[in-house]
Amino acid sequence: PSSATLDTSRAVLIIDGGSRADLGLARSLGFAGIPVHLLTSGRDSVTARSRYVTQTHAFPHWTASDDERVARIRAVAKSLRSRPMVLPSGDQALSFLSRRRADFADVIDHDLPDARTVSNCLDKARFARIAERLSPAGPARWSPRDPEYNVGPDGEVALVHVYVEPSGRTLGSFTGVAASACPPEAGVGIAITSRRNERLAALAVDIVARLQHSGFAILHFRRDPESDAFRLIEINCRYGAWTELPSRSGCNFPVAAYATITGQAAPVLAQREGVRCWAFFALDDPAPFFWQLLTRKAR
Repeated sequence: PSSATLDTSRAVLIIDGGSRADLGLARSLGFAGIPVHLLTSGRDSVTARSRYVTQTHAFPHWTASDDERVARIRAVAKSLRSRPMVLPSGDQALSFLSRRRADFADVIDHDLPDARTVSNCLDKARFARIAERLSPAGPARWSPRDPEYNVGPDGEVALVHVYVEPSGRTLGSFTGVAASACPPEAGVGIAITSRRNERLAALAVDIVARLQHSGFAILHFRRDPESDAFRLIEINCRYGAWTELPSRSGCNFPVAAYATITGQAAPVLAQREGVRCWAFFALDDPAPFFWQLLTRKAR
């Protein structure tokens, strides 16, 4: 089924973390006509300028107490006509939502992995120890060492996005590479390209199955140029800076999550190769890019 067949009457809450991860998530949901409510603590929010954000709500800064943030997210949820859901787009949001999930479970839905899985993924040292006990799958060898995002001559960074239903069935996967980064040798990709790698996708699906993970996950790999093997860097169980690229390439994972949470048939996730995204810029949603330029110049 296509996203056009979805009942999109329920809103999604996004806690603004001030990054393009929030923007990519908002755009992805907006492509399917899903209402997006952004909880933000800053007037200079880039994501708030997106045409895909339905409404913004004041939200306590990260320096505020958990109790203040819980009270506010509950108030926003209760103000909406139907029960919303929340999708995390950054580590701070993920950590807060996971540790306080019981305090809003009566008014907000989510598809967060269990609290232990979230904690293990957020604690990189702990995750490295867990990963070392797992056997590699397939010809690609992997080990959780040196969590660096180099895209220069010493290794290509590749990401695999996957979504796993509560039953354990994988709805789909996406693989992509960073075409350029800023700074060049140790930055986050600013030009990213859809490039299918079946071997890497199979390895990622096997890893999340071994971890008994459910919901969304991004697996970061780095290629060893000498062995041509991919080494696992980390796993994130929240949406990240590359969320928009899969959505524009036929793999809209936020919409798949929305369908799963609401008990509807998920859209087909079929990757198209060669699609490229550039940081904040999008022809169909240019305002965030120009706002980002203006605010950066003002500083």
